[in-house]
Amino acid sequence: AIDSPTGIPLPLSATRPFALHADAWTIARGEYTQTLAELTASGTVNADRVDITNGLLTGDGTRISARGRVTFAPSVDLTVDGVVSADTVRPLYPAMLRDARGSVELNGLRITGDLGDPVVEGPWAFHDALWGQILVAAGAGALRWQGGDAVLRDVKVSVFGGSAVASVRADDLGAGAVEVEATATDLDIARLREAFAPGVTTFNAVAGKLDGSFVATLADDDVHSTGEWVLRDVAWRGSAVGNGSGSATHGLDGEQFEAHVTLAGDTRATLSGALPKDDALDIDISFTARDVAPLAKVFGQDARGSAHGEGSITGSTTQPGVEAQATLSEGAW
Repeated sequence: AIDSPTGIPLPLSATRPFALHADAWTIARGEYTQTLAELTASGTVNADRVDITNGLLTGDGTRISARGRVTFAPSVDLTVDGVVSADTVRPLYPAMLRDARGSVELNGLRITGDLGDPVVEGPWAFHDALWGQILVAAGAGALRWQGGDAVLRDVKVSVFGGSAVASVRADDLGAGAVEVEATATDLDIARLREAFAPGVTTFNAVAGKLDGSFVATLADDDVHSTGEWVLRDVAWRGSAVGNGSGSATHGLDGEQFEAHVTLAGDTRATLSGALPKDDALDIDISFTARDVAPLAKVFGQDARGSAHGEGSITGSTTQPGVEAQATLSEGAW
């Protein structure tokens, strides 16, 4: 419904005040729909433009205010403030992100340009966002969205006891792939395990910190990722593994992964196979150690020498089984 208090006829070029009210709006993309509760706006209108002085859109967990100008060229120049619930824009998410929860704060977001293909750009922030088992305490950054493609710059988040700075690109938002490049600092290994492998009790005794960088592509239900990491303060059941330092790389291609880890005593291990599915494990392992003493000490043993071997990890995440063959050279136990 549109109501104007003007009571006398005016020429088309004249400026008229207006008030607009809608009880329900629906956002739809494919099979996903989201209904918003109410839209109100007031301002002035004439033959070539609408000036909005007070626009308000509300929904479940969402409140967005807007002000600015829409011209009938057609073009738009709006400034938007408010809070947007994840539920409101869920139809725009890639399939694998559609269980995300939380809300985003907008403070001075600009919508400018051609009304049919505007540029959306400006700052945003969020708090206590949840995706699967991943809780992001806080985050902020800048957004640019045009033609269905979105770029998030300088995304700073607090996560897994540490922090990360990332850039994110989404092609054909809601249907295409999402590309992420990030640098992380001081991530807690225990929190990572709880998020990505909560059922793998074998690693409950592992503690430490991670610094590193990675790239990832999320498309439909697939994730492709590579990364390089520095390990600090690595311990097993409270005992430091060597001097507690190490390094690692990872590669993830859909449901297949490969990881290379270097720990104290120049011990190198490679793990590869399928990501745990339905708690089932099927992982190949290989390792070499120039000196087994640092690792043996962690388990309360006194051993020395070099070793190499290979094997597999099977069974379930709660009851894994390890089979391996190893060769110890010039060693003693």
